[in-house]
Amino acid sequence: MICVNHKYTLVPREFYNRKLSNELLSFNHHNFDDKVIVDNIENLDCKVIWGMDNEVHNFLSRVLLNPSFSNHLTVLVSFFHELHDASTAALYINFNDDDMMDAIAFSKGKLVLAKTFQTSTPLESCYFIEKTWEILKFDAYSDKIYFSGKTEKNGTTIETIKKLIPQSKELSLEIASELKINQNETPTEILYQLCEL
Repeated sequence: MICVNHKYTLVPREFYNRKLSNELLSFNHHNFDDKVIVDNIENLDCKVIWGMDNEVHNFLSRVLLNPSFSNHLTVLVSFFHELHDASTAALYINFNDDDMMDAIAFSKGKLVLAKTFQTSTPLESCYFIEKTWEILKFDAYSDKIYFSGKTEKNGTTIETIKKLIPQSKELSLEIASELKINQNETPTEILYQLCEL
């Protein structure tokens, strides 16, 4: 089960200690008493420590047979890392439901940012994207930005960013023709798994 959740932190494997998972997560998310779950991102040698509401976790653990929980960011980071051209820098923006937007950036093959923003307007989304681009010191003419997820719903944001960063484009995923799904309504992390079939 893939859970979309902004309560997470990434930790390099060399600094990870299972006994400190709660403390590592509560460093970024205060007043935290959710069920702590740890995912592995093998190709980047790091862990995603994240929290899931205790009641939801307990309910799903009772009603599902051997449930496996994963944070959406674990899937997205792995997917975008596979797409990334290690010779350049790129920012991947994924629009989720519930006014959440993921920003995942790579520079020369290394993960430099993974953050989920809560946004409510196109202007706010543009601000977060532009500010992230500026902080990362990416070049508007040589580095790239890719959009995925609910791109139709966020067309205003995408068009505004395309005016500022010429190397902007929407990701399109090749899915087997026998699968009849609406790509605009299906989360990127699910589309990625369908592409692997």
